[in-house]
Amino acid sequence: MYIQTEQYDKLKNLNLKISDGLKVEEKDPKTGRNPLDNNQTPCTCFLTFESEEGYSRAQIYNKLIREGKLD
Repeated sequence: MYIQTEQYDKLKNLNLKISDGLKVEEKDPKTGRNPLDNNQTPCTCFLTFESEEGYSRAQIYNKLIREGKLD
């Protein structure tokens, strides 16, 4: 909403608040992990390609990853 209404000062403050909230140093006593680790694992992305060639290369790369031919 801040971007849509061009309230960039409020957007900056919101981003800082979110960033500060993600800086947790405490670890979960049961797992020994940061409690936010589960929230920081990418699970979905949205991509746009500038060309058909870029799209085709991404498909080939994804296939090679699934087949274990690339790390």
